[in-house]
Amino acid sequence: MVDWYIILFTFAVVIVFNLEEINREGFLRSIFPAAGFGMKKGTVLLWVSLFTQTLIAVPIFSTFQFGFIKSLFAFTIIFILAYLCVRHLTKRIQLNSRSVPALLKAYKNRLTPAGFKFAFFILLVANLEGLILQLSVGGHIFFGYFHMPSYMLTGLAALFCFIVAGLGGMHVIYRTGYSFLILCGFILFFIPSFFYLREGIHHVYQDYGTMLFPHSPNIFLFAAAFFMALIGVLISHLFLWQVICSIKENYKQNSVRLAFFCFSSVPLSAIIFTVYLLSRFHITTLTELGQAIFSAPFSPSIRTMITIVWLFSMLNESMISIYSLAIIFVYVFGKKWIIQNRKKYFFVLLLFVLLVLLCSTRLVNHIAYLWKIYFLFFVAVSLPFYALLAGKKRRTVRVPASGCIAGMLGYGIAVWTGKFTAGLAVTVAGTLIAGLVVFLTEKSKDLIK
Repeated sequence: MVDWYIILFTFAVVIVFNLEEINREGFLRSIFPAAGFGMKKGTVLLWVSLFTQTLIAVPIFSTFQFGFIKSLFAFTIIFILAYLCVRHLTKRIQLNSRSVPALLKAYKNRLTPAGFKFAFFILLVANLEGLILQLSVGGHIFFGYFHMPSYMLTGLAALFCFIVAGLGGMHVIYRTGYSFLILCGFILFFIPSFFYLREGIHHVYQDYGTMLFPHSPNIFLFAAAFFMALIGVLISHLFLWQVICSIKENYKQNSVRLAFFCFSSVPLSAIIFTVYLLSRFHITTLTELGQAIFSAPFSPSIRTMITIVWLFSMLNESMISIYSLAIIFVYVFGKKWIIQNRKKYFFVLLLFVLLVLLCSTRLVNHIAYLWKIYFLFFVAVSLPFYALLAGKKRRTVRVPASGCIAGMLGYGIAVWTGKFTAGLAVTVAGTLIAGLVVFLTEKSKDLIK
């Protein structure tokens, strides 16, 4: 049984630890730090932006579906390519001013007014993913595996994230993330090491090698789609680019490289632990895998540590979403209005978070549709938006609209055929075509103007 008192105590200590830092330097400086970050702070914040519930769950699913070797190879290639894409964009996007929303400014400079309005809506939907999808998934897991009301988790999670990110800003996110980096880093190293040393590495892999798993022949499709979805997340990640913008120029590249390298240990740990679970409990379905992760007959301390890692990965995405909402509100209302009406601003932000929380509570029973919609959404916007940011030409609304069309077409095919892989294949193909068109027209006469 999970010791919920220890978990509540842990997160309460984090809140108390950060109370004196909340709004200490003023609200705008907590959102847009005046001083540049060094390598330590920049690397921690970039690691925080990557440590999400999705990037822990996908390696677990991949190992079950495609096997250990294929998953390990695929994730190695995908993270190397994702790092190269982020490094390339840091050279293409103007990241000199820390006092403005960096990513919104980059899109505004590359789109016409009508195109930017459309892209702004896409960015809003993308950055609400942590509150809409991740809290819904968390509530579903909380109810399904811990047999407690989902609103209890989502309510406490929203309160925690609003205090840390909405009131505290980037500095409090750093302090919280640094604390959990140490704690979760220890847990992710300790748990696989403990079980493998106890059972014997050779014995675990011998049992794993004798099992038959439902390996899917669509590994190349899912690997390409996941890579595109990851790029879609990164090119719409307001928090990530605000952190990169806030790092001192001579530390930017090293911080990005170190953050990706450090984070790569997280999916590696998830893959290795999944191999142990599959060999130990002879799992044949995803439901059984979920029960093994959250309800296996481990000691209370082991189950509590696993739950802490899962909770922080979920809360992390929600914190980032609330911080991104703060950036969007500053952009929409303007700094002058917010300084003059700070109480109104916090009330509007809190009201918006509560409305989104209410939606996520209602969406708990529709997780099967919600994650597919967001997956196709991030795949669809990935390459057209990446090509847009990598270029310098001013584009029209057709570029952001092309990604949405590819996503809607893919979802329509999935509903019509009843096969998600068919819709995913159409979305991947449409995104590739749209991205290539934007790339190829960069140095020629703009055909879409």
